[in-house]
Amino acid sequence: MSYDLRPAKQTERRILLDLVALGRACGLEISSYRYVGMGGNRFYDYLLLHRYLGIHNMVSLEHDPNMVERARFNAPYGFIDVREQSTTDFIQLDEFDVNSIYWFDYDGAIGTEVIADIYSLGTAVSAGDFIFVTVNGRPPRVIRKMSSHQRADWYTATFGDVANQIQPNECEDGTFNKSVHKLLRTAFRHAFASAADVFSMPLQIFYRDSTQMVTVGGCYLQAEDDEKYRRRCEQELPFLDVKSNAPYSIPHLSLSERERQVFDLAATGRSEAFNRLKAMGFDDRDVECHRELIRYIPRYVETIV
Repeated sequence: MSYDLRPAKQTERRILLDLVALGRACGLEISSYRYVGMGGNRFYDYLLLHRYLGIHNMVSLEHDPNMVERARFNAPYGFIDVREQSTTDFIQLDEFDVNSIYWFDYDGAIGTEVIADIYSLGTAVSAGDFIFVTVNGRPPRVIRKMSSHQRADWYTATFGDVANQIQPNECEDGTFNKSVHKLLRTAFRHAFASAADVFSMPLQIFYRDSTQMVTVGGCYLQAEDDEKYRRRCEQELPFLDVKSNAPYSIPHLSLSERERQVFDLAATGRSEAFNRLKAMGFDDRDVECHRELIRYIPRYVETIV
């Protein structure tokens, strides 16, 4: 699948934008924030964050020295600071003197550097900051030939106490994303366990375009603001089920444009459209998923220049 046509990823981006925007209900001046991410050479996140949230202080981390100049060439705005740095180097060198949104969208599978970055951010960020982490939900190469029990042992040996609740049945190829989700969620909780304020994690998502991915994250807030923020999340994005901590799976529906039009009608109350979808093999849950995400699923068009 072309990187340009990743509907689940783009849906996640739009959900994340809404979660950040809801911080305004707690008095957060989002447009004055800094965004720190990994723009690569496409910078989709940066385009959206500037366009919809007005953010114009942006840093893009590029750890591959062979990609730095290409990234700088492709940066769509002059205010994007493309740095040849890893996430770890950035955390060690940054002054953390401005409220920020951190989205560390790692290319690879779960590893010690991901958890170390979460712990480091937990001691560095300020109330009002957002942190999101995305990793591949497949087993790392080093354990792919191991049994599920050996993988569970690997988790404990590699990550220590933060992984001691992971069970073998969460480590099989088809369920490995569940163990990654549990590890990330627990790492965030441990990282902020001694903090004076609260880290809310409304974003806990599984999605798949070409491969399974896992995202966990949210906002670090004072206790009274956290309650207000969680209430707004529950009202505006109820499908995320903020109270249960259960991850939300973005559905992987491959629809034609005509099918998409019928789904739009069915999801907004047209019974004849729903009956047509049932005749084509879709069910109630497919329509409900579409209703949940109708504001977020991207539309792609072909143009002739």
